[in-house]
Amino acid sequence: MKYQFHNSIMVALFLVFAAMLTASAGQTNNSDSDDPAELKKAFNLARNAWLSADIETYFTFIHPSSKYVSYSGYTGAIKVKNKEDVRQDAQNQHQRWSEQIDNMTFICQDKTAIVTYNLIRTNKSNGSEVRLKTSEVWIRMDENWLRLHRHSSDLTWRFENAIRAFERTGDKTAPPLNAVVVIGSSSIRGWRKMIHEDLAPITIIPRGFGGSTMNDAFHCVNRIVIPYQPRAIVVYEGDNDLARGYSSKQIKATFVNFIDRVHRQLPESRIYFLSIKPSPKRWKLWPQIQETNGLIAEICQKHPQLTYVDIATPMLDAGGVVRKDIFTNDNLHLNREGYVIW
Repeated sequence: MKYQFHNSIMVALFLVFAAMLTASAGQTNNSDSDDPAELKKAFNLARNAWLSADIETYFTFIHPSSKYVSYSGYTGAIKVKNKEDVRQDAQNQHQRWSEQIDNMTFICQDKTAIVTYNLIRTNKSNGSEVRLKTSEVWIRMDENWLRLHRHSSDLTWRFENAIRAFERTGDKTAPPLNAVVVIGSSSIRGWRKMIHEDLAPITIIPRGFGGSTMNDAFHCVNRIVIPYQPRAIVVYEGDNDLARGYSSKQIKATFVNFIDRVHRQLPESRIYFLSIKPSPKRWKLWPQIQETNGLIAEICQKHPQLTYVDIATPMLDAGGVVRKDIFTNDNLHLNREGYVIW
């Protein structure tokens, strides 16, 4: 939603600016510009020229004042200073990435047009993917359509590449039978080197991706949990949720959705929820952590296939304050002694 809103604002501003620029140029013709056929032709010729590194042709479709906003937020102008450098950039990009376009629309009004599309870039070496929502402003000058501005927003789910890496691992080797999937945030990811030894003889499939929330776990359950047909699932989420301002009730509701999604397809699988841990860095969130843990514990008590595992209490000292000696220097992630408690 935020990208749609942002693009809508930008497009409106571009339309006003483009209309003013076109009017002031006084070089447009009186043909019917609402027909996008010529615009589509210009767009395709420009794109094909870029893909083939034909920079001379490419720049014939670029307005001298053309600017762009990249998906990383960088704003720049497209300038013809050294065509050989631009050609090399194009060649390097297409050696690394393959591209596809979908959901393309062309909207023409008088001598101004908006082109929108989704650009999907796939890294040829590792299969990682970037999805960009792109809007372009084109204006008609004399008989030619020229691109005035391009704006891209990143639509890629921030964990898409991490999940794809898990999926590729599963494609190479068949998942073990009767395993336990351990899914969660960086606390699970940080455990991956020792988790097999710590939880032996249980067969573990670790699926930790740092920075994730309960909603992220729910989002990818059909991709990195269900396909393994595990006999049990261990979940550690909620830590980052609270740090980002989600409420205890929101975390509870998402966990309930997670349970429902799992048990619709794996009705016999048990689910273990590791309580949200206290930490020195987030000690101010301890009241919310306790509230959330209490809500999750209540859910687990009502369902025979759910288990709430209290790992938080053993992490406190005799005075009820979180121990600092079981954390790394960032005061958030566990050291080896901390994982021994888990």
